[in-house]
Amino acid sequence: MLNGAFVRVLGDGFENDFLLPAANWGALLKDGILKLIGKGAALGHSLATEPADLTVVFESGTGDYLCLGVGAGSRTSFKADKTYKAVKNAAPASCPAYVPY
Repeated sequence: MLNGAFVRVLGDGFENDFLLPAANWGALLKDGILKLIGKGAALGHSLATEPADLTVVFESGTGDYLCLGVGAGSRTSFKADKTYKAVKNAAPASCPAYVPY
């Protein structure tokens, strides 16, 4: 993962991992805000219903590790089969053990 990034999204009944190439991930982390965008079959889970209680783990190729939760206290916007947006996310009750990708 030479200076790329790794994202893991865990939810009720799914866990999806994404390896982001170094050329593209840098624009996703700006002013302390992590913005993730995904679509298509490679997303690995459906947006038929609104996701709840998600855990998102981000690891940069330079060793930064972030873990955040989406659930109670998050402001969300959801359009079935289209979009899901969550802001004001706190750390989850627990994060997966850190294992460098």
